[in-house]
Amino acid sequence: MTNVPAQILVIQGKAIAYALEKGWIEEFRLNALMTTIKKLYDDQGKCERIKNTIFPFYYNYFTNFFLWLFTLSLPFALAETMHNWLLIPVSIAISFAFAILNKTGLITETPFEGKAADTPMSTICRGIEIDLLEMIGENEVPVSLEDRRGRFSVINKS
Repeated sequence: MTNVPAQILVIQGKAIAYALEKGWIEEFRLNALMTTIKKLYDDQGKCERIKNTIFPFYYNYFTNFFLWLFTLSLPFALAETMHNWLLIPVSIAISFAFAILNKTGLITETPFEGKAADTPMSTICRGIEIDLLEMIGENEVPVSLEDRRGRFSVINKS
């Protein structure tokens, strides 16, 4: 199985068809459930396309190139308008801000890799699981996974 989520949807579709065959559900419910499975399959495909979209090499290359160009030329641009003793810390602070923005972009370009700043997929999936189990009246519902992000969106290891 190369695409496990798609295979799970196929198994669910077969189970729903079996339920119709056994008379456990009527045709109307079959159509509603199969429509839901089709939507899940479409949404899964969209998520896979987002995950597999690669930023072109030249995007990162030119971003870094222009960031360095900006960082190196900024002191010369500020030299006429600023005192010499203030020029270096201001240039460093402005350049640092742009470098951090660049780093933030690099970190967030892959939101599904399980890193500290990524989308908390396990927490989201557990919440959906709990909601579905409660909807069907299950007594044993798992404990929710709290989004253990700290103040600066870094997962605490505690």
